[in-house]
Order: sequence, then structure tokens, then C-alpha cells
Amino acid sequence: MNAYLFVYDRDSVSDFVALHNGIKNDTNIGTWWHYLNSAYILMSNSSADQLSDSIRTYFPSGTYLVIKITRSNYQGYLSKEAWDWIRENVPYT
Repeated sequence: MNAYLFVYDRDSVSDFVALHNGIKNDTNIGTWWHYLNSAYILMSNSSADQLSDSIRTYFPSGTYLVIKITRSNYQGYLSKEAWDWIRENVPYT
């Protein structure tokens, strides 16, 4: 399964609940991570193009980026729980 970082412009979101529910109910998304206000990590077998097309159905006017990520080179300042999820779910390569 691939890991994708989904980052969106908060100014382009009129309904955060609808966006969150869209992600929770999207059949192209397995598990997901949401420890930062404007970002999710989405686990999916889909390509970035397919995932973006799926997100567009429930986030039609939003501005966002979907990019594949790995743990081969990463760093930041997050809670232990957030790092644990990343280490357990995001592939190394």
C-alpha cells in the first residue's frame, strides 16, 4: 500500500466536516492520519491521479496537493502518537 500526503489550503474549505467525512468514507483510502490541521496521510493502493480524482468528488472547489511519501528521509516535530502511526504505516521505500 502507498502512503500519500494530502495537503490542502484551509482557505478553500467551506465545510471541514464534509471533507473529513469524505476521506473517512472514500473506498480508495484504507487507513489515514490527521495530526496536522491542513494535512492527512492517506494509505491507498490507488495512484496519486486516481486518489486526486476521488478527492475531487467531495472536495470540488478545494486547492490541494497529493504526493506519494516514504520514510526514507523524513523529520519534523510531532507527538509520539503521530510518529508511531507513521512508523507503523508509511513504507520505508
